[in-house]
Amino acid sequence: MEIQDLIEYIIKSIVNHSEDVEVEEKETEDKKSRLFMITINDEDSSIVIGRNGRIIKSIRNLAQASNNLDDDRYIKIEIKKNNR
Repeated sequence: MEIQDLIEYIIKSIVNHSEDVEVEEKETEDKKSRLFMITINDEDSSIVIGRNGRIIKSIRNLAQASNNLDDDRYIKIEIKKNNR
């Protein structure tokens, strides 16, 4: 399973508006990291972030652990809210 698919699967499993979830990998200038942009419904932002950022940190940790099997680049995840 690709990291992008893993992130998308986890996010869609926890949100209320799974049809609004989009995960896209973006190029980074430094080539030392992989950036994943997650677009979610505005109403789901508190679910994805979690109390004190615990949920998104856990998702980052899982993605990083999965990535270390393939390469050593650092995983960055950014959330973009969408008001659909």
